[in-house]
Amino acid sequence: MSLSLQKFENEKTLVHTFAEQICKQLTAAIAERGAAYLVVSGGSTPLPLFRELRTHAIDWSAVTVVLADDRWVEPGSTASNARLVKEELLKDFAAAAKLVELVHDYASLKDAEQLAQQRLHGLPTFDVVILGMGQDAHTASLFPCSDSIHDVFSSHADIVALQPSTAPHARLTLTPKRLLDSRQIYIHFNGEAKFKVLQQALEATDPEQAPIGYFARQQQVPVASIYAA
Repeated sequence: MSLSLQKFENEKTLVHTFAEQICKQLTAAIAERGAAYLVVSGGSTPLPLFRELRTHAIDWSAVTVVLADDRWVEPGSTASNARLVKEELLKDFAAAAKLVELVHDYASLKDAEQLAQQRLHGLPTFDVVILGMGQDAHTASLFPCSDSIHDVFSSHADIVALQPSTAPHARLTLTPKRLLDSRQIYIHFNGEAKFKVLQQALEATDPEQAPIGYFARQQQVPVASIYAA
């Protein structure tokens, strides 16, 4: 098993093809197991994909959407990934899907972590995980700059709280262990600059210094890189 690279000439073609592939996988999961579990990331890159996915008339009532990570901010904040997904994905046909939010208690980060762990506990293997990638090779909220990144990679929990030193806000993020409990991982990005980041991450020997490289190199779950030039 090795990383599959899928390059598209433009974002429009990528989004159309990628959305169809995801919907096929979700539909197959529903047919086989009665439900489907989709993990999504925040940021600007997945917005066109979200808008395309929500126009597909699959059985969204059987789909549970899980956030790969979120910032520890008030629910209405523009920095909230939960708000982003509600506004951009969970509309039209996809309004019937269920969302597992990570930030439940704004008063205490530790309480928020524990509540998120309780909500994630018992969820089955994810069917599709869509990861993004930063210029520093972070993915989800697995930042190389975080003092606790070593503990995150060794954690047996489903979710952990951490504080990046070069990015705003404390975060709640699914752990590598939980993200790898999936049937398919996609790494979604745009541009040749990001492709170079991925290439460098693939060569990194320490996963804590280039977290996206860890997911791209692992042999446990099929992984594909989806990007537009």
